[in-house]
Amino acid sequence: MKVDRATIYRRLKKDISEEELNEALGIGTAKDLPDSMMKGVEGYQRFRQLPKIKEYYETLMYVGRGMSKRKAQARVRMIWRICVYLKKKPDALQPEDVSDLIKKIKKGEAKDFTEGGDYEVRLASRRFLGFMGTAGQKLTTLGIGSEGYARKETRAQAKLTREQRAAVMAQIHKRLGENWKSAPKGKSHSLNFTLRFKDKPELAAAMEIYPKVAFYIGIRASSAFEKSFWEIAETMNERGHRTKFSGVTGLRDFKEGGVITYRHLDKGKGGGIAWTKYIVGDFAKEFHAYWERVGKPETGLVFMGLKDYQVREFLRECYEAAGIPREIWDSSLDGEPMTLHIWRHTGAQELLAATNWNFEVVAKTLGWETIDVMKKHYGSMPLDVQHQLLLKAMGKDIVIEKREFVF
Repeated sequence: MKVDRATIYRRLKKDISEEELNEALGIGTAKDLPDSMMKGVEGYQRFRQLPKIKEYYETLMYVGRGMSKRKAQARVRMIWRICVYLKKKPDALQPEDVSDLIKKIKKGEAKDFTEGGDYEVRLASRRFLGFMGTAGQKLTTLGIGSEGYARKETRAQAKLTREQRAAVMAQIHKRLGENWKSAPKGKSHSLNFTLRFKDKPELAAAMEIYPKVAFYIGIRASSAFEKSFWEIAETMNERGHRTKFSGVTGLRDFKEGGVITYRHLDKGKGGGIAWTKYIVGDFAKEFHAYWERVGKPETGLVFMGLKDYQVREFLRECYEAAGIPREIWDSSLDGEPMTLHIWRHTGAQELLAATNWNFEVVAKTLGWETIDVMKKHYGSMPLDVQHQLLLKAMGKDIVIEKREFVF
């Protein structure tokens, strides 16, 4: 007959003190997690019998939180993984311990958590530490945010630093002189994961310019590789409905200091929103040089036939080779990796900082319907910047740190 471990535990407690029972189970009384709980299924099952963990699990299941059994078990298992990594019993776990762990995960130093990033660590530990009596405000201050905070922090606020961008571009350049081929696991064999950079220099040029286009004008993958054509402006069908709104103009007569106009359809209702973006400054010169390099085409795809799935796999290889932590570019929340989208997020945050959080400029430049949507994802102006701008408006001689919007 099978008897649940919890039942055995309760029966034994009637005749044996809790300390004696814990010692018999290998639990002990020290703050360190015992070796008997460190590995495998048996270790996890022993961990599950700890009084605080049992109480925590019951709280997840039965105190009106609407959590499924599967999700509650996943949260408990994550607490076990955290305790194993820190070698601490759950009742000895401190918010500062988890905060340090999250920082290590972001840096790619906590290898046991690299695959899933810090998102589940945040959620599980916040709920457990709250159960243990830590105030939510303190947890948020330490970077152990709520579910909404964790989701936003993991996705929209993830970005590549300038050093990381340079490292990725170095890996891209390293591969552009040869034909590249990948055979990713779990992908359809009908998809072509070959990019003939050596045979088609224009393809190499397109791959080299793509991250910068995504950074400077915030274009999404679908528009970049499928919808944007050269020198094709808005066209209307016989009923007067828009059929295309794509094209790059201002290239033929471009001069230094000029503006290149990039029109495209992008995310939105009814087949997409019609956006007009402007390429200016040094990047306009670089983009014009790209146009000349690929033969000054009048029609055709901007990125010379690159496919989004090809570029995702290619960049994945470059990110890994450059040592970029996975949670930055491979966040899998809602099944949406950011292999391509990370460039848009990076550009938005860099432009916000460079314009002292001028949301209207950033929204129009990179393509957001409203500034409220941007604030929802990236947060409002930091308090220190607000104070500096207010003092400057009062006539005070304030030096505001200069930030440049440069790839």
